[in-house]
Formats: sequence, C-alpha cells, structure tokens
Amino acid sequence: MEGPAPVTQVAPVTQEGPVTQEAPATQEGPVTQEAQTRAEPAASAGQAGGGTALPDLTYTEQETELRSAVRSVLEDQASFSAVLARTESAQTYDTALWRTLAADIGCAGLLVPESLGGAGASFREAAVMAEEVGRSVAAVPYLGSAVLATAALLSVLKAGEAGSVSAGELLTELAAATTTVALAVPFASMPGIRVE
Repeated sequence: MEGPAPVTQVAPVTQEGPVTQEAPATQEGPVTQEAQTRAEPAASAGQAGGGTALPDLTYTEQETELRSAVRSVLEDQASFSAVLARTESAQTYDTALWRTLAADIGCAGLLVPESLGGAGASFREAAVMAEEVGRSVAAVPYLGSAVLATAALLSVLKAGEAGSVSAGELLTELAAATTTVALAVPFASMPGIRVE
C-alpha cells in the first residue's frame, strides 16, 4: 500500500499565472495555504486569491425591509391553514394576495428598470422575495411572472430584437401590476436554437 497522495498548496496568482507547490501530506503535516486563507476572517482579509474581493452576502437594510414587508403580508393573508385549504378548492391560486404583493409592495416590478416604471432592483432583492414566497408556500405567480418572464422580456429589450417595443410595453404593465405574464417556450424548441 502506498502512502497518502501529495497535497497541492495554492499560492497567489501572479501575472504569469497560478503557482502550485507539491508537498507530502501527513496527518501532522503543514496546513495548506488554502486552508489558512479560509481560516482568516473575511473582515480582516477582505480579499482572497491574491486580489479578488469577496462578495458581501449579508442583507442590506433595503433587503431586510423588503423581507419584513413581504413576510407581514404573507403572514396575514397566506397562513398555513389558508394555503392548505386553497389546494382543495377550485381556484388554487390566490389572485387577491398576488394583487397585494404586486401592486402594494411592488414585487411584480422588482426587476423592471425604473425607466419603465419598475423598481430597478437586482436579483438579490428578487431572491429575498422568492425566499419569503417559498417560506409561506403562497399560491402566487411570482417566480413565473416577476422573475422568469420578466428576465426573458428584459433580454429581448436589451438585445433590441424585433418585439422589443412589445417587451417594453409588457414590462411597463408588469411594473404597474396591471398584467401578469408567463414564459411559454415551444415544446419542440431546443435551447440556443432560434425559432422564426
């Protein structure tokens, strides 16, 4: 039986590229540089890998306020018993709750640019909203309408393709909470293939 495999130590990236050094691994062996880097507090290091800044994943004050507002509405209007009862009814989705979230809180237009009447928020805020909708299992079309379909419309608008005027109009209606959209993809289409 052979001994343990060598452990690669990762050194900072230089202009010539990454440098690696081979060192024999032992149970009492040296701590790898990668392990030391992970052990250092992010606040004091502020950077990893020789210059790459670490992303700040803490919630901002605005994201915390959005979370609180959405959670408050969902606790009032989408209690567990109400959501469970809705699954046994003829109308499994909650249009009144969606109207409240979309119009009063503005969740339908989170990703829509401000120039089109939306909030101009990032996907971080959209994720906060998605976390809360998922937490309450609310029967609203948030992911399909306010995220997936909106992202598709934004890509059409950004590319300036045919239909971008219609995409802009739909995004304005989404931001105003007067329209709910769904992304529909032909079953026979493959990703990356353009259907004319």
